Amino acid sequence: MRLLALAILSFMFSLTMFSQHPDRMLFRVAVKEGATIFTDELQNLYVLEGDNVRKFLPDGSLQYEVSPKAFGEVSWADFTDPLRPLLFYRDLGKLMVLDNTLSEQGQALDLFNNGTIQPWMVCTSGDNHYWIYDLSNFELLRIDRAGRVISRSGNLVQICGKVPVPVSMMERNSELYLLDEEYGLFMFDVFATFIRVEPRAASGSFMSISSDFISVQFDHEVCFFNRPVNGITSPECRSLPEGARQLVFSKNRYYILLATRVEVYVYGQR
Repeated sequence: MRLLALAILSFMFSLTMFSQHPDRMLFRVAVKEGATIFTDELQNLYVLEGDNVRKFLPDGSLQYEVSPKAFGEVSWADFTDPLRPLLFYRDLGKLMVLDNTLSEQGQALDLFNNGTIQPWMVCTSGDNHYWIYDLSNFELLRIDRAGRVISRSGNLVQICGKVPVPVSMMERNSELYLLDEEYGLFMFDVFATFIRVEPRAASGSFMSISSDFISVQFDHEVCFFNRPVNGITSPECRSLPEGARQLVFSKNRYYILLATRVEVYVYGQR
């Protein structure tokens, strides 16, 4: 717990003092307006711009760039697993699995064909499985690579009395986190069993999960929550760096998306 506190304090110090005493900048990347950024467990940086995806190595060099044209603009992506990133096309109900070179792995999975009436959000799960949130049934589905349902949550309105419409969804260490702007952070185990909801994350627009904490981004601040799903304490919050549109964490790095660039910093080093 002491190490966790030190890690969070280091991040908070970096963010609070960003304009006067920044941590060491590693590199910066030019992006288009409206871009979204992601990272994986190897600290690679991914920039999503419409239907275009670029992958940058931890040293800042561009490794791959692809523009899959088959399904149009990407609605959501999950690059947590560098060996099988996901691209999701909501309107068409398509889930495209890539490899570490951003090449397509087989045909895209048609989520409409597997019984998902309104696929709203997707993310990677362990054992080559995927999570789907079906907005029509307010239900989480864990599926295999063939689209077969492995486990399901049941109707969440009946289970927890709320109607989540996730803006972000991620799995870490067999724990699934679903961020909803109205109700907060929903938590589930790998069997889609509901654990609890953290209302202090309500109004959050994006989350990033490290090994020790979950960061939830709000309009003007970022708040840090402890990782244990049954032991989240009061979050520590700090103002966002000026002009920041997205803030992502990976191990000892943080990635700041500004209007037309991404700045990558390492914390705890001067």
